[in-house]
Amino acid sequence: MIFTNDFFSPSSSDPHSLSIQLIDSYTYEIHYYEQITNLPPSFLSPDNVIFRSKIYHGVEFYYVNKTIYESSLGINAKMFGIIADNATNDGDNLQNAINTSLKLGRRLLLPAGKIWLGEKSLTINLDYTPNYSSYSIHGSGDGITRLICQNDDPNQSSGVFNIFSNNPNINFEIRGLSIKRNGTDKPPFIPPLRFGLGIVVTNARIEMHDISIVDFNYGLILRDVVCGHFNKLNIVGSNIALLAHREDPGDGGTNPNAYNFVNCRFAENQQFCCQMRKIHNVKFDSCVFERNSIVIDITFNGDDGRNSLNVINCYFEGNTRDAYLNLQSSGAHNFIGNIFNRLLPTNNYSIVFENVTSGNIQIINLLGNGFKNGVKYNPPQNIQPIYFIGSPSDYNIIDTNIYEDSGDYPDYTNINVIKLL
Repeated sequence: MIFTNDFFSPSSSDPHSLSIQLIDSYTYEIHYYEQITNLPPSFLSPDNVIFRSKIYHGVEFYYVNKTIYESSLGINAKMFGIIADNATNDGDNLQNAINTSLKLGRRLLLPAGKIWLGEKSLTINLDYTPNYSSYSIHGSGDGITRLICQNDDPNQSSGVFNIFSNNPNINFEIRGLSIKRNGTDKPPFIPPLRFGLGIVVTNARIEMHDISIVDFNYGLILRDVVCGHFNKLNIVGSNIALLAHREDPGDGGTNPNAYNFVNCRFAENQQFCCQMRKIHNVKFDSCVFERNSIVIDITFNGDDGRNSLNVINCYFEGNTRDAYLNLQSSGAHNFIGNIFNRLLPTNNYSIVFENVTSGNIQIINLLGNGFKNGVKYNPPQNIQPIYFIGSPSDYNIIDTNIYEDSGDYPDYTNINVIKLL
């Protein structure tokens, strides 16, 4: 049988035919090609993988890969020439694979190995999907499919992945891969210079599963994103791990809401771990936060609802501050069944609530959380793990927590509180 690159080579002497079976030059799979009269409207020219051109006796003939085109399975990115050897620059080939799979509305499958991107910034315009359908990229697993990039520009404004759409209801899914800056297979957590952006999502629904993002200035940015599900997301060694905010002030924009983080890990992030503005209905469930600076930093103004944050069954250890809630409107805020461990003298307040305007009523449920001080935690004065700013009478609290000792009990003076101990 003939290899695809040989058959479609301009120097090929193989005659054209209405249909032919060929061996893919990169994957060594057998594919069936059929001659067509015209390319689909979404393809201005052949992509040289699914749609190909053959010149025979000065005449151009178009072919379609029927094996892929009529299949419901994903598209193997190796068909586009991706080598994944950490030496060959695969950036342009990966962008070509994304463009073709987007237009066909097919899942893109990335191979195992190290995909070297150099300074390439990958663009995913979800408006190209057929009928504004969903789109997904699947690797072989976190740490198995590894995207390595350079991104040394301190002023860089685009990410390794840039996902955007004019239709906020299009769903983008990415799973089973890691993104790292060059030389960070074993991240040096002694503050290195961190540049670049990992993943930037604008105006689309997002699902992330089994993803690591390591050693960027910003790991993940969510702009005008409503509805996000994050499972086994691991962001390590960034300046700011996650930034979520509204960018478009008009009807096309939205505040961060309906986010669900499950079994995620955030570690060694130098400035902020999760910085989110004007949120509502955001949940962290069974997540781990270790050795970060400020972990959860949120503002809440009640524009889209009266619930801000739900933190459930999470583990906080060795962070400078675990949560800061800037509350600009009345609302409910829930911490349930979490562990808060202060290890060092710099690990001061675990949770800070700031009620910005007097008269705003705050309902705070602190249910079954455990607060512990490590052996090295020896602050110059007794600092309670929970601190309240603003008019005490505006706070309404249920506290069934357990604290290290009676000196760690929050100061509930003039606060309406139901307290177990």
